[in-house]
Amino acid sequence: MFGLLLALMACQHSSNDSVAQTDASLSSPVIKIIPSEAPLLFRQLGAQQQLNVQMTDEQGEPPASLSVFQWSTSNKAVIDVNHEGLLTAMGDGRAVISVSANGFTETVDMFVYTGAINVSVLTAIDYLRQIGSQSRVSAQVNMANGEPLAIQPKIQWQSENTDILTVDESGLVSAVADGSTSIVATAYGVSTPLTMIVNSSAVNVTGVIRYQDREYSNQGSNRSKQIFKSVRFALVDLVSKAGRILQTVSTDNSGRFVFTSVVPDRYTVRVISKTDDQSGYSFEVNDLSGNLYAVTQAIDITTSAADVLMDIDDENTAVAAFNILDVFLIGGEFVNTLISDRIPALAAYWQPNNSRGTYFCTNKDRAYCQQGAGIYIYNEGIFGDTDEFDDDVLWHEFGHFVAAHFSKDDSPGGCHLLSSNDLDLRLSWSEGWGDFFPMAIKSWLAADEQRSQLLSVAEGIPSTTYIDTAGNRSLIAIDIAAVGNTTYIYASNEIAVAKILWDIVQEKGMQAVWDVFYHQLPSISTPINLEAFWDGWLAQHNPNLLAQRAMENIFQHRQVFYTEDRYEFDNEVSNIRKIGLGREETHTLYQADGVPDVDILAFDGFQGVSYTVETFNLRSGADTYLKVLPPGDNNLTMSTTVVMDNDDQLENAYRTFDALCGESRVKNNASALSSKVTFVANSTGTYTVHISSTPDPEPYLSAGRYGDYTIKISRQ
Repeated sequence: MFGLLLALMACQHSSNDSVAQTDASLSSPVIKIIPSEAPLLFRQLGAQQQLNVQMTDEQGEPPASLSVFQWSTSNKAVIDVNHEGLLTAMGDGRAVISVSANGFTETVDMFVYTGAINVSVLTAIDYLRQIGSQSRVSAQVNMANGEPLAIQPKIQWQSENTDILTVDESGLVSAVADGSTSIVATAYGVSTPLTMIVNSSAVNVTGVIRYQDREYSNQGSNRSKQIFKSVRFALVDLVSKAGRILQTVSTDNSGRFVFTSVVPDRYTVRVISKTDDQSGYSFEVNDLSGNLYAVTQAIDITTSAADVLMDIDDENTAVAAFNILDVFLIGGEFVNTLISDRIPALAAYWQPNNSRGTYFCTNKDRAYCQQGAGIYIYNEGIFGDTDEFDDDVLWHEFGHFVAAHFSKDDSPGGCHLLSSNDLDLRLSWSEGWGDFFPMAIKSWLAADEQRSQLLSVAEGIPSTTYIDTAGNRSLIAIDIAAVGNTTYIYASNEIAVAKILWDIVQEKGMQAVWDVFYHQLPSISTPINLEAFWDGWLAQHNPNLLAQRAMENIFQHRQVFYTEDRYEFDNEVSNIRKIGLGREETHTLYQADGVPDVDILAFDGFQGVSYTVETFNLRSGADTYLKVLPPGDNNLTMSTTVVMDNDDQLENAYRTFDALCGESRVKNNASALSSKVTFVANSTGTYTVHISSTPDPEPYLSAGRYGDYTIKISRQ
């Protein structure tokens, strides 16, 4: 087999022939490009370069026959090529030069760039600590816009003092003697020096960085107690007197860091509020303008190894940023006990006198999320409410972040009070998950002696207590695990949701809850609320009857009834019951087989008498729809002879003004979505009443499919 080889030759050529012929008529030709010293980049318009074709067989011998080679260019405005392979630079850009023979083609990329260039030295190491030690330097050529040239030339290296440093053509620098000199990188006549130092007395610098935390309890924040914690996995810079970053390392889990081979001199150590990506977490804390926080400390390195202790106390405003960073790190470490996935990058935004609140944003907006997605943290000033040391509040928002990335969250946001038993079900689920999340994290920390050192809550305070402080007092301090059965109830209350989740963890473990959260909720098509979690639990764990009864008991302690009521047999025509006038019955809108529940009742009506059928005491997001059928029609689904039907008896009662919130909000209360019909019987006989969940989604899908209600039929 013969090989066709395209070689770049640095020679001039001109001819008027239209076809160039060389040896070869090949049965199976192959075209290849031989690397050459000739550049693939033109720096001047009008410059020329000759490309020659050489053909050999497998033994390196030229073939006896002839073949015709055809040359072409993809862009004549950049590079033109004649019939003999002579290239001419026409304008800046890229062109593909092709040569073909016997149906085979080979190409070579060529570039023209005539603008200004600079040589950028890429190497950060600018010192050697031992005579005879070596370090490789590198550089690249950039265009005027800062982008690197598409074709990088070979850099020419030179030492300004070979008695101190030598450098070979590949950029390998060798230390000859103590001293300072420059290594110069040159390309296309442009040079850039790199000053390098040889100092055989260079040392390692080790250190520990800590920040002052604040203990908190149900009495508020205790600033008088000195608690210092490690600044973990944060980026640390060694900065020269001239302000150049010489090394960047990160602290470990104990807050320790090491700078290697440091020449004795004066430096600055700078720690920034950003984790090292290599730690597995990409977290950072910024001010509201998007700037990272940094704390610096000057050091004077002598001829012996140095040990640095940097304590960031609470007199330094930036100390808060490092608490926020560590709280989120703990949150990430907790999640990674449940799943091995890498936690997505998270940015936090905090600064003094940020009075907009603490909240999680999924994207950028002009009002509240001006820096984009992330967690924004409240600070009302030194005498007001501040959240930067409220670990529970921070973990609450981290819980929302986790839900957004590993599950699904349909929360519409808005005002929510812990005592509100009538929230939008999507909101109560989302906030309930957020309230539960700090409990889970703190209990995980407390279960291990070493991890428990990361806790900031005062000794004796249960890990299940959710605390929000404002200086030396607490705004919220509630032990969610210990709440009674008559407060914080229904699926429309966030503390009830948190309590249910916590009780499940005590019964089944955190992993069982996470598996529903992670595997089931993202694929559920109905709004994400406590009902969706219940459905997901059944799908994920397929509990037997005993296990399901245990789950039902946990829910029922919060007066959430996702069970069939004791009248469920009446849903069949043959089992329709008559209810006495004036009698009240409580039913659930739940059916175990997943089919929408329809409760059927009957009563005897007399012609000319007025009757009222109504639902009330709606709970856990129930939204009733009722219809009355005349005697002789007890159709369980549809009927064309409905006497009267009703969805919501109180028009516009669902969204009303809340004085405590200072705004209108959805209210899943006892009456807002209740139903009521009043009619005069036009005949005597047995009337049938159907009660079901509304067939139409309520505004913002904030009610539920389940829940319970009370019904009464009365004679007027």
